[in-house]
Amino acid sequence: MRNEKGLTYTNFPIRPPALAGLLALVKGGKASVGAARQVFDAMAANPNKTAAALLAELGLEQVSDPAAIEAACREALDANAKAVAEYRAGKEKALGAVVGASHEEDRREGQSRHGPGDPPPPLG
Repeated sequence: MRNEKGLTYTNFPIRPPALAGLLALVKGGKASVGAARQVFDAMAANPNKTAAALLAELGLEQVSDPAAIEAACREALDANAKAVAEYRAGKEKALGAVVGASHEEDRREGQSRHGPGDPPPPLG
């Protein structure tokens, strides 16, 4: 960003305490790395807003409550019974429909329940 806009360290809009706030959100599990990238860009455009405020404003808060995650997985499984049956019958690619449905639900709700590398939802 600094090089793209010709900014120097003295006129960079994000001050160290604000950046520390963003890093704390990631470390605390409230924001994914991808969400933090988006919040970082928003912080540069809105230096008077906190990372937490922008995370909420952008609808990028990460859900870490296991019960909420399990409920969302069950909803995705229930809504994709055909894909679940195909997966159980050995068609591993069918799992993609279930995972895609859960991600689509996340996007509609503006939340992230899981990230890259997370295990797939339980089938059952």
